[in-house]
Amino acid sequence: MPPLDVLPPRRSLARLLLVLLLVADVVLIVLHVGFRVNGTSSWYFDLSAERGWGEAFQYLKQLWSVILLAAAWWTSRSPVIVAWALVTAYFLADDAGGIHEGVGRWVINNYLFAPGFGDQRTQLVEVLWMAGVGALLALTVLLTHRRSAAAERAVSWRLVVLFGLLIFFGVIVDGLALAFDDGGTVDQILVVVEDGGELLVLSVVIAYLLGLAENRPDRRAVEATGAAERVD
Repeated sequence: MPPLDVLPPRRSLARLLLVLLLVADVVLIVLHVGFRVNGTSSWYFDLSAERGWGEAFQYLKQLWSVILLAAAWWTSRSPVIVAWALVTAYFLADDAGGIHEGVGRWVINNYLFAPGFGDQRTQLVEVLWMAGVGALLALTVLLTHRRSAAAERAVSWRLVVLFGLLIFFGVIVDGLALAFDDGGTVDQILVVVEDGGELLVLSVVIAYLLGLAENRPDRRAVEATGAAERVD
């Protein structure tokens, strides 16, 4: 099994892509602020808008993450890389398809869970679903992490940090934004921090995974070299 290099080379396509993605993120954030402050840009640039440009860009980055992780697995056959690909693929499907919202509505409509709480019933089911799925995915990562080589565990630890940042912006900051959901200054700032933070972190994820793709040796070449060495 060829090892995964932990960090991208100093001069690489990954670093160039990171700069370009971050510039695009900053432009989207500025356009979002322009729309929210004085309406100088289209509502499509509202980062919190359904089917807006920010959301579409985020979905595209998540898709790239899945593809790059799948490519990394193809050459390394690392189980922990498969686990991270599953994590990314699920959250892409959930964000784009609203899986947890659909589960919440289905449970409420069919079982009338926690009657008397109004919309809080659906939110409670959604939280429980996300917690359950998150725990299952985390367990999968943990078990495969322990079975992986040292270099692959180093990659996994970096992904833990990056996805931890995504959870911070997408869950903790989002929760604060809901608490201040009044259209005021604090609410506006939290929306920028939440959605803008997710965009920026995903850019780093993409660049890091592309760096792995640039550095990893070709699996067939490694296997051929190993076979030749055994013959010698």
